[in-house]
Amino acid sequence: MKIVSITIAGTCNVNYGPGGWACILRHGESASERVGGSPCTTKRGMELQAVFEGLQALREPCLVFLNSDNEYLLNGFPFRPDEWRLARFAQMWKRLPDRLPDRDLWMKLDLIANKHRIQRQYITGTFFHPDKARCDKLAEAHAAQFLDVSCWAALLD
Repeated sequence: MKIVSITIAGTCNVNYGPGGWACILRHGESASERVGGSPCTTKRGMELQAVFEGLQALREPCLVFLNSDNEYLLNGFPFRPDEWRLARFAQMWKRLPDRLPDRDLWMKLDLIANKHRIQRQYITGTFFHPDKARCDKLAEAHAAQFLDVSCWAALLD
């Protein structure tokens, strides 16, 4: 089983607005960068998208070391889809508020993540990680491309 390191970053300029994501995949000496973004999103959504895109790039099951400074994301592993389905059932019948923000992204991520063994690695803010710094720059640069686009105009498209 191949060992792959995925470092991710997601950013959003305001609470809800233009955002970008980036991930760096490392296997041995080779590295690959992926970036993207959206004119209307959240930071949490961009972090989840970065993980999804990184895992989707893998062609075979791997041991993945997922590096992030986002505790919400890392605490979501391992996935618990049965709990989410029960929460959804309770929400439908008891009119409870949504207990899992970004459920659509989590479910999409769940489908692809089950193919791999994922080890979480928390990167603290006091420790400099070169891949994390690079991902932050790439995500911010991609988010800046959407600054001229109105978030509300993107919703109307």
